[in-house]
Amino acid sequence: MLAVIIAHAVTSFTLGNIGGVLFILFFIVGAVYLVIRRGLEMRRLATEGLETTGTVVEKYRRRRGGRRIRYEYCDASGQKHQGRAGVSWEYYEAVKVGDPVKVVYLPQRPSVSALWAQVDLVRRAYQCQSASKGGRTLA
Repeated sequence: MLAVIIAHAVTSFTLGNIGGVLFILFFIVGAVYLVIRRGLEMRRLATEGLETTGTVVEKYRRRRGGRRIRYEYCDASGQKHQGRAGVSWEYYEAVKVGDPVKVVYLPQRPSVSALWAQVDLVRRAYQCQSASKGGRTLA
């Protein structure tokens, strides 16, 4: 897919259509921004997040074979929020609509959340990284 976009950008540029190149450039910059933002959110969830129990409200498949769930949870003030998460095939098959799920959310921005298992993976990765760097911790 990226090769097609780059090929289109090169073709557009050689034809003198700078607008096509700028469109592709903005698309790539936007995608990189979203990835970096989510990475920073996951780090904050790992260090500052509050745990709660949510409920699976929907299971669905993406066109390219990805499996996702949508969940609802309440923050400490009782406000209801929703989140989505990509999940493994095994988890997707095991979980049912209405099942409880462990969720972690940011107390300052309760709409930012992730499944506990995904946040735990981030915590473990940072623990391994800090151990290899002489004991610096995430917090």
